[in-house]
Amino acid sequence: MGVAGLAFAVLWPPAGTSPVLAGIGFAIVLATSVVQLLAPRQEWVQVEESLASISGVLIIGFGPAVVTPLTLLWLTAVASGVLARGGRAHWVGRALLLVALAMPIVRHHTISPRYACLYLAAVALLLTCGRVTQELRKLLDQARYDADHDGLTGALSRTAFRDQLDRVAAQAADDGAAALLLVDLDNFGQVNKTAGHAAGDALLRLAVERLQAAAGPESVVGRLGGDEFAAIVRTKDPQALAEALLASLNHEDPTDRQPTIHAALGMALIPRDGDDAEGLLRAVDVALRVAKRSGRHQLSVYAGESFSDHGPGGARETLTRLISGEGL
Repeated sequence: MGVAGLAFAVLWPPAGTSPVLAGIGFAIVLATSVVQLLAPRQEWVQVEESLASISGVLIIGFGPAVVTPLTLLWLTAVASGVLARGGRAHWVGRALLLVALAMPIVRHHTISPRYACLYLAAVALLLTCGRVTQELRKLLDQARYDADHDGLTGALSRTAFRDQLDRVAAQAADDGAAALLLVDLDNFGQVNKTAGHAAGDALLRLAVERLQAAAGPESVVGRLGGDEFAAIVRTKDPQALAEALLASLNHEDPTDRQPTIHAALGMALIPRDGDDAEGLLRAVDVALRVAKRSGRHQLSVYAGESFSDHGPGGARETLTRLISGEGL
C-alpha cells in the first residue's frame, strides 16, 4: 500500500491535496511496515504505531472532506497494520487516526455524504479488525500454551521442556550453578490400581506442585511422560536443593488427606554432564536408575563422563556400544 500510494501521489496529484505531503505520508506507511517486519520489539512497535498514524494527517488531513483513491489506499494500509499488529493499537495512534479523519471537516466546515460514509465505515472497519484479530491472537496463544504444556499438571510438555533445556545448556556457565533433576514416582501404578485414576491424577498434580514449590520460581518443570518429571534449577548448591526437593516430594500427610508420594531422583550438572538436551537427559536418566536400584527415596548424582564427549572414551560412545552389543 505504501508503494502504491507513493506511485499515485507522484503520477496522479490529488485535487486539493499536496502531492508532497501525500508522498511523505505513504513513505511513512512504507517505513513503519518495514519496522514492523524487521524489528518487532515492543518499544519499537509503540513508536512505529504512533508514526504510522501521522501518515493519515498528511494524506487526508490537509485535503478536502471528499473520498479519493489515496484515501482508500490509506484506509487499507491502516487496516492491514491493525491486522499485522495482532489488533494492538497504542492510544496515540488511535487519537491521531481520529484527528486525521476529522481534520478535513474542521478545516472546511463541510462534509459530503460520501465522506460521512467513509468516516463511519473507517471507524467500524478498524474496530472490527482490531476485535477479530485480538480474538484470533487469544486463540493462537491458547493453542500454543496447550501444545507446550501438559493438560493435567500444567508442567511443560516433553518437547517444550527439551527445547528449554537446549537453550539453558547453550547459555549455562561451567560453575555448577545449573542442574537437571529427573523424578520418578515409585507408587503411581499402584495408586491407579487401588484408588482409581482420579487419585492417580491427583497424585501427579500434587507432585508437580511440590516440585515447583521446592525448585523455586526460576525453575523450569516439565512432565516427560507418565509419572516421570524433570526440572531445570539454578542455584549455587544444586545438591542441597535436590535433597530438599526429594524430602518435600516424599513428605507424607499425617491427616491422610493427600495421596502419599514415593519418589527417586537423579541429578546431572549443566553443562558438565552434557551441553545439549539429549546428552543431559541421558546422564540424568543414568543417575535416576542408580537411585532407584539403591532403594526408595534416594538421590543419585551423575558421576560419569560427559555425554557431550563424542570421542571413543566418552560416555555417549560407550553407551552406544553397549546398546548395540559391541561392548558385550
